[in-house]
Amino acid sequence: MVDGITEAINTGLFDYVNLHYQFIGSYTATGTGPVGSNLDSIHAARRQDMGVFIISPTDKGGKLYRPSKRFVANCKPLTPIEFNDCWLWNHQQDGTPLIHTIVVGAARTCDLDEHISAAMAYSRDRAAQGALCDDIAARFYAHVDQVMGPGFRDSWYKGLPHARENSEGIPVAHFVWLRWLTLAWGMYEYAKDRYNNLADSTEKWDNDASAETNYKNIFNWVPGCQVRPERLEELKASLASNPRGEELFATMQEVHGMFGGDGCQKTGVGVPDVPGLTDYWQCAYDLQPNVPFPERP
Repeated sequence: MVDGITEAINTGLFDYVNLHYQFIGSYTATGTGPVGSNLDSIHAARRQDMGVFIISPTDKGGKLYRPSKRFVANCKPLTPIEFNDCWLWNHQQDGTPLIHTIVVGAARTCDLDEHISAAMAYSRDRAAQGALCDDIAARFYAHVDQVMGPGFRDSWYKGLPHARENSEGIPVAHFVWLRWLTLAWGMYEYAKDRYNNLADSTEKWDNDASAETNYKNIFNWVPGCQVRPERLEELKASLASNPRGEELFATMQEVHGMFGGDGCQKTGVGVPDVPGLTDYWQCAYDLQPNVPFPERP
């Protein structure tokens, strides 16, 4: 969580920090920081003159090798990978970069292509690439305002419990994030993957043990459980003290229906289309059509 990362940074004992921080959000920490991301930790690292190493900008940063049609359209004339890279490098304070290294995690030589393209373009004209990134980001934010309503993107994470603040282990903030990423930016495949990444924790949750015991025994680097249909009453009760409890309870059920198992496509319903954005959530292309060595059988 953001406060734990920042506390470690503030000790002054470290030379650099590995962080999840992307344009789409900060992955497991999304919704837990004062600004809803790991940006506070990045500024803390700057004060300590630490290097900032960004983890998985292409995969955890949005599965950008299999982007949605909406994501691709918003990024033009850049590709999603190029945009995310340049957006990260464009973080500066008083002319000094706040982010120093991004890890590509290439499994095939062509996985490097768009990152090299982005680095070359950014090196040639940082000001122009920075301005272009700002324009593209504004395009994305306009879709959030259109679909989710004005003011949503600046306040959606406030007051939402994370997995250790919920007696059912449900990462409410994380799931609200996955929902709006899908509705506004079409990130259905990414959200489905992230939701189902919690299946193992869900299976291991012990209903006879305390929530604190479960947190300790089953939560890993992605803390949280999926919504369990057989425990909806318990989930509702766990959210009752939140001013938005009824709304969040309905949202959690919707999230499970959208992303649980094979996702809502299994039923033939599909992700709800937003007016003017028909099929915006479908995959535009796949830059990783084959399974690389050593992951293939």
